[in-house]
Amino acid sequence: MIVLSCNNVSKAFVAENIIENISFTINDNEKVGLIGLNGAGKTTLFNILTNNIEPDSGEIYIAKGKKIGYLKQNTIIESTMSIMDEMLLIFDEVIKLEEKLHEISHEISSFTEEKDTEKLEALMDTYSKLSEQYVEADGYSFRSIIKGVLKGLGFTEDELDKPINILSGGEKSRVMLAKLLLQKADILLLDEPTNHLDIEAISWLEKYIKNFKGEVIIISHDRYFLDNTVNRIFLMENKSLKSYKGNYSTFMKRRKIELEQAMKQYDEYEREIERQEEMIRRLHAYGS
Repeated sequence: MIVLSCNNVSKAFVAENIIENISFTINDNEKVGLIGLNGAGKTTLFNILTNNIEPDSGEIYIAKGKKIGYLKQNTIIESTMSIMDEMLLIFDEVIKLEEKLHEISHEISSFTEEKDTEKLEALMDTYSKLSEQYVEADGYSFRSIIKGVLKGLGFTEDELDKPINILSGGEKSRVMLAKLLLQKADILLLDEPTNHLDIEAISWLEKYIKNFKGEVIIISHDRYFLDNTVNRIFLMENKSLKSYKGNYSTFMKRRKIELEQAMKQYDEYEREIERQEEMIRRLHAYGS
């Protein structure tokens, strides 16, 4: 099933076209590497997909109910909260649900036989329904999930209480990545996600992406990371986009063949030009 698509999307800034008539589709669970030289339009495409900028023409389709999460490159978070408390903000509704369950549980436990049994039954019914919502929202495990993601990205247990505003730029970038992964987006757009990650954290992120039940588009200059995470490559160059099946290494093999064929065609074209020019020279010589 198609989850995300672009149809003839174009964008120009001032008088310069950045992308022209880009079209592609992304299906369920596809992981895509978006590559190209700096200035090729990769970040512009991400900003179009997330409605941060409007395309000049073309159509964007996002499947109904699909939520996009976008990790911008070099985005710095400013907060006086601790790392753990910042993560807990993501689960604010779950925490409120947890508090409500505690309130109802206390009220139920205080009931005696003399009290209104109908009210007790109503409370029990409400408690049951809220409990189901709590389980579906990972209410019994969200704190462990938070710690698992933070640990995977290189934070130790002792660092979780550190205020964010005293962290380094690299640590703040890892906090932003953790927040994105915990927000349960359906489609992830990751711009250089391995910046500021050590080898162990990169390995953890590779496994996370491979196991992620959704779609991912990754801008990265790390060919080994792309080899271990994606099953398609989008190459952006000359204001256009071309799709290749397979990981980065597979793309490079295909690309090498294409360039060799293009060079061969160019050489044949040059030889044909020389042949035509020689014929013209001979005709001129014959005519004189």
